[in-house]
Amino acid sequence: MHNIDNSRGSAALHIPACTSAQILNIGFKDIDSNALNQWTSSAAGGELVFTAPANNPLNWNEIFNFWFDSDAVPGAGSVTLDEARVGAGALNLAVAARCRPAWRTSTSPRLRLAGRPRSANGIASVATRRSRCRSAPRRSPA
Repeated sequence: MHNIDNSRGSAALHIPACTSAQILNIGFKDIDSNALNQWTSSAAGGELVFTAPANNPLNWNEIFNFWFDSDAVPGAGSVTLDEARVGAGALNLAVAARCRPAWRTSTSPRLRLAGRPRSANGIASVATRRSRCRSAPRRSPA
């Protein structure tokens, strides 16, 4: 997660989850290796929460990594960030989470090829570009 424009920083990250989902392999990584300032995590009540210690909020222009595995597919909802410092506005910020389609559906992302095939040392290579979850038009068989 990259804090691009929040000068108050973030002290907690709340991710909604299905109450029956198994959440495993939860992890966090910041920019240093100090074990005393690592964010903690807990999963309960349909929510995964990462919480910062007092001395390590996600400040402006910092990048922290959060990860987890789940046996449930993503759903629509809001990820909530708790502000680290007081100031004008709300004490938390909700960010809408987009639900991507399940794998191998008619609206799954497609890989499109662009450019001309090139040969490097006798091996053909092609530039690739991922489309934005648009279905390719289907042609009727002739």
